[in-house]
Amino acid sequence: SASLSVNSTDLFIFNISSTFWRSASAIGGIVNQEEYFDREIVTKDNLVNYSIIEHNDFVYNPRVSTAAPVGPISRNKLDKGIMSPLYLIFEFHKGDINFYEYYFKSTHWHNYLKAKANYGARFDRINIATDDFMDMPMPYPSLREQKKIADFLDKKHTTIMYAYDKIQKDMQTDKKLASYIS
Repeated sequence: SASLSVNSTDLFIFNISSTFWRSASAIGGIVNQEEYFDREIVTKDNLVNYSIIEHNDFVYNPRVSTAAPVGPISRNKLDKGIMSPLYLIFEFHKGDINFYEYYFKSTHWHNYLKAKANYGARFDRINIATDDFMDMPMPYPSLREQKKIADFLDKKHTTIMYAYDKIQKDMQTDKKLASYIS
């Protein structure tokens, strides 16, 4: 699924619309491109070498940013879509994908990419050979342990998001109260 190129003869299979076009954001993960950029970036006429991305595929975006110093790796939680050849798309055949999603949110894999990367003319992109990327050492605890780790992190994430939402609501209440006072 990860390396199918899209050409004009393949397009008739899909009802291609902007809702299929995906992009990878360092903070937002895999996003609908038109919604994210608030405009059309890709058209049906310039889909040469684009790849089909499936639900739960992972995507490496080689763009370096403050939020992603070696580029982010994100899991596609959207439906099937089409992505630029700029991105490296891959999937896991073994293991708990929730575990690996959390792993790629960590920095444990960054040193490997830094060691293998070529930094060229573009200061904001990492260039890494696909073979080098796919040779990245990955942790592989037992499947049971992977699930325990992912479940633990899910619970912590839920707790943090609940606290964040509560803080946001409290801040809105404080602003309303302050407006009554002034």
